[in-house]
Amino acid sequence: MKRYYLIMFFCGLLASCEQVIDLPLRTSDQLYVLDGHFHEGDTAYMQVTLSGAFNASSFNFVEGAQIMIAGQNGESEILQELDSGRYAGRFLKGEAGKQYTIQVMHQGKTFNTAAEMPSKVTIDSLIIRDEEIVFPGQEPKKEAVIFFTDPGGVENYYRVKFYHNEEELIGFRVTDDQVFDGRQIPFNLAIEDLLPNDTVRVELIAIEQVAYDYYVGLVEILNLNPGSGVPYNPINNWSPEALGNFTLGNIDSTGVIFRGD
Repeated sequence: MKRYYLIMFFCGLLASCEQVIDLPLRTSDQLYVLDGHFHEGDTAYMQVTLSGAFNASSFNFVEGAQIMIAGQNGESEILQELDSGRYAGRFLKGEAGKQYTIQVMHQGKTFNTAAEMPSKVTIDSLIIRDEEIVFPGQEPKKEAVIFFTDPGGVENYYRVKFYHNEEELIGFRVTDDQVFDGRQIPFNLAIEDLLPNDTVRVELIAIEQVAYDYYVGLVEILNLNPGSGVPYNPINNWSPEALGNFTLGNIDSTGVIFRGD
């Protein structure tokens, strides 16, 4: 079973902090699931399905939707359907600081959202080291640690993705800068079965607040009475109500080859 969680980030050498947000979660009937992303320098992508509860096990892919993305200066594009339920742009690429709107239309229903493309925050360094905190009974592992410097004086939100030999490690790892505004921060993840000459790559994605709230809400939902089948929807940026989220993000990426002890 896939596991999703909000990872704790280190504040100082040993202490750790975790942001806790209380979100009003809503029960749902069958809804559209509109899940996509748009990154700086890349084209938009959207997957459209129909489902019941967010934690339902089956999805019905939606064909024939019309999806348009538009920038603040009037530039726009209709996304092309790649295959059943999957749509992608070909020309319009994201630019930091610009406002974008996206509209999804299908069988008389219209959904809208808008957001600003965040600015990139660069990774200062990536290292592989022995895990600093090992609980009793656990075998020590290696951990990947990125260091990045948060721009001070503004609210910033981040998602971090770790890849081992180009396979993404499962989980939603997000943080805001509430406790480290303007400072350098380490962000770490222990990696199982790391062998010499394996590669580790990390993406630091600057995201907007609504995407951060969505991921935190998703973690809360998936950890709320697991297996109970209680249907809830995380808060997102779609109007009117739909599941999923359209995330604007700005990615910095770096990698390293593990040379062994």
